[in-house]
Amino acid sequence: MKKILVLLFVSLFVLTMAVSVSAVDEINVIIDGKPQRFDVAPQNIDGMILVPLRIIFEEMDASVEWDDDTKTVTASKDETVVKLTVGSMFPTINGKVVTIDHPGIIAADRTLIPLRFAAEAFGGTAEWDIPNNTAIIMRYPIGAPIQYVNERLGFSIELPASWNGKYSIETSAFERNGGIAGAVSFYHNPTIDELGYGGYLFALGRAPGENYTEDDPPIYAGGCQFLAVTGGYTYFINFPSGVEYNEDPDSATASEYHEWTNQIESMLDSFSVCEF
Repeated sequence: MKKILVLLFVSLFVLTMAVSVSAVDEINVIIDGKPQRFDVAPQNIDGMILVPLRIIFEEMDASVEWDDDTKTVTASKDETVVKLTVGSMFPTINGKVVTIDHPGIIAADRTLIPLRFAAEAFGGTAEWDIPNNTAIIMRYPIGAPIQYVNERLGFSIELPASWNGKYSIETSAFERNGGIAGAVSFYHNPTIDELGYGGYLFALGRAPGENYTEDDPPIYAGGCQFLAVTGGYTYFINFPSGVEYNEDPDSATASEYHEWTNQIESMLDSFSVCEF
């Protein structure tokens, strides 16, 4: 009986240690404050953290293509093109060869690459939180303005660095002048449920046609300002109308919201129509 109890105790101890080691060894990745979920877990190989390429690159707003014949990944974002071949330590960024500390590998049909390269290839930064075994990735370095590009609607605008990780976007479409118009609405995340319109800041969009007036704007709610008229489209910004605070208007949240609304006009200097 004693022997059975001893064996049972040892088995439980080993099982507990295994679970503990697994928990300690689990590698977490956070991008702009958002924890990432992987179907293939990041790996620590000889002290080098390797992460699933596609999930990281797509979270960095890049599109990813896979060439099975050459085992090569091509990822694109704006004007940056990254190519990486599994097994090689020499990927390219816009044709320029760079060196990484560990070649890409394939694990369970997923391509894994060094964490820092995954973060920095498209202009982000990576930090390693040792006590929590967590990689922290920021898509935009602190202090750098955020370049927002909408390829579908054909425009770009630069957002202040202070907005990083604090705003959200909602896309909408509506019929106008016999065609489909589209807009992207920007929201101040911390003000959800504290402001009417969920912290609505402004909407940028375009509508088919070039003959709009202030009395006949492309979009009706709130104030509308024309930004460009070209290529058969009118580009505009729509400001909020009737936003009211449900909580203390002197709160830190309200102060930041007002600070952001005051930045919008100056941001419009960076607005540009693009061709893709």
